[in-house]
Amino acid sequence: MGRFVLVILLGILGVPTCVAVADALKPGDALTYTMTTSWSDWPAHDPSPMMPKSDAEWAKVPVGDMFKRSTSGTFVVKVDRLDVDGSAHASMVFSDNKPDKRNKRVTGLPDTLVLDVNVMPDGQILPKVDFAMIQAAGFDQSTSEPAFPPGYRPRTPAEWSNVLAFLASRKLLLFNEVALGAGKKKAFKEGDAWRIVIPDQNNQVVNFVCQGTQQFLGREVAVLAFTTTRMTQNGVGPVGGTAFYDIQNHLLVKLHSVGDNDIVTGVHNQALDIILQ
Repeated sequence: MGRFVLVILLGILGVPTCVAVADALKPGDALTYTMTTSWSDWPAHDPSPMMPKSDAEWAKVPVGDMFKRSTSGTFVVKVDRLDVDGSAHASMVFSDNKPDKRNKRVTGLPDTLVLDVNVMPDGQILPKVDFAMIQAAGFDQSTSEPAFPPGYRPRTPAEWSNVLAFLASRKLLLFNEVALGAGKKKAFKEGDAWRIVIPDQNNQVVNFVCQGTQQFLGREVAVLAFTTTRMTQNGVGPVGGTAFYDIQNHLLVKLHSVGDNDIVTGVHNQALDIILQ
């Protein structure tokens, strides 16, 4: 009754607000996402001393002089049961549609991977990871592109599976940060601004601004602009983008981000797109 009165009141006041009332996932539901990463770089074999060394130098490079690369994959999340905390247990099958053996920038994972995941009430998709094992191994948990610690190799199948689940969780890091922030809102009004701080990600800050609502693939979505930072081999760099958040079902249905420029490795204009099909 209270929710109904609130909606009526907002309508009377002329405030364009959408109240989020979630429809829970159920066993048998499946979510299919595509994930595409694209970036610009110089040929790996190019020994040119003129290769840019700073952001200022990169800004002067004609776009046509840089190689455009991309790789893509899909991940399918199939719900098999609901848990008492409101999350949904599911299996996730990731398939790399365009393997790039020389530089697998989308996944760093096998071409096909099956994982246990939890789909949280806010739409986060969290692979099950033993983080104590990851910490003991010395992995950097603050980056979306973690490298294997020097001299470390998994010794058992369980350890190897856990490492793969951890790497997958890093690939979904920004997706889940945005879903977490969107899920904090009970209603979406154009112009609203808020931020979240994530303690277990070194107090990572993500800023949001609601740009209104629209229809997308038959869903009413809140359009959210977001900004944050990401650790690269060259230090902390800015990341920004736009997300579509399904107001009724509490699912992140589209994510587009640009950032993660890394002048050490020569990667520029890296973009990430994740879209629910």
